[in-house]
Amino acid sequence: MRIEQLTKTYVKKSRNGAKPEIFHAIHNISFEINKGEIFGIVGLSGSGKTTLIRCILQLTRPDSGAVLYNGENLVNCSTEELRTKIRPHLRKVYQHPEAALNPGLMVEKILSQPIELYRPGISAAEIKTEASHLLAHVGLPLEYKTKYPYQLSGGEKRRVALARALATNPEMLFADEPFAGLDKALQFRMLKLLMDIKKERNLTIVMISHDIDVIRHVCDRILTLKDGKAVDMAVAGSRGVDVNMDHFR
Repeated sequence: MRIEQLTKTYVKKSRNGAKPEIFHAIHNISFEINKGEIFGIVGLSGSGKTTLIRCILQLTRPDSGAVLYNGENLVNCSTEELRTKIRPHLRKVYQHPEAALNPGLMVEKILSQPIELYRPGISAAEIKTEASHLLAHVGLPLEYKTKYPYQLSGGEKRRVALARALATNPEMLFADEPFAGLDKALQFRMLKLLMDIKKERNLTIVMISHDIDVIRHVCDRILTLKDGKAVDMAVAGSRGVDVNMDHFR
């Protein structure tokens, strides 16, 4: 994937009749994501991390720039083209798993929906089997199929959300603050799970975080954002990227 000069602005309305201000959420950002790597995006709160990912996935349309995925510019894709051709291959794991889990559905149905939507022709029996495999894949017992999201712990919700993202056999996984709010022990277990799945499925992972200690030890490269701009790209031959901490002071 190649991102070229991606920009997104918002208009801030001013009080007392003053001229509205233009706010650059992200400004003229360019970089590449290599197949099979773990690519990190870091920055302080408000630096533009989530907006950047939303623009890459076309959940928010950028004002200008290009997002080239396997040579196709996603910015030019229609909503239908994104839904049928792109969404199954580029999946997002949300910071708050509740955003991806319908509270009125049992886990089995939550996992079945993306299979039904993006993998037409699969039988009901195959869908049930696939949902069971997904649960096992993220380390949850089969009896969790009949649980509702409110019956799950925070770590269990994140595992179900990860399983849901994997249901379409994606090529790329975008993880937005995947360990936020978890204690260190849970962070470690979720990180190990994600790394195991990455290796097994040969996934390309884009990981967003403000937790430098976690992300610098798992990523091949890290892009640092500040005030909506790309200010640094750290590259490592092996994991253990040396991030420029001056950008966080």
